[in-house]
Amino acid sequence: SVCFEKRLEPRTPQASSEITIRFAEEKDAQLLCNLGKETFHDAFSAYPQMPKDDLALYLDEEFTVAKFAAQLADENAFFLLAECAGNALGYAKMEINQRMPEVDLNNPVKLRRLYCKQSVVGRGVGA
Repeated sequence: SVCFEKRLEPRTPQASSEITIRFAEEKDAQLLCNLGKETFHDAFSAYPQMPKDDLALYLDEEFTVAKFAAQLADENAFFLLAECAGNALGYAKMEINQRMPEVDLNNPVKLRRLYCKQSVVGRGVGA
């Protein structure tokens, strides 16, 4: 594993921009694919540990409509979409029943991915 540090300037949310969260549906596979590619690229393209060719290959292989459609159909996973005025800002992928030996919980949920557009980082989309 490699840890990265990214300094963020505080941003004040605009009063007119209310962020809503909804469950993604099968019809959102293309939207999630596009959003996933954009947000993953923006999150990792600036790091020297991520060669551009490797990143491009990963994006082409992992961020496909077919893969998102399969993930949306998985009964042990769900996606949450953050939107503002009908525009997708970010998403989270959650997995249910993800047990860990050292954690004794009923109905555990694992946060698998959490990404948002760079333009809204610091505005509470992740929260």
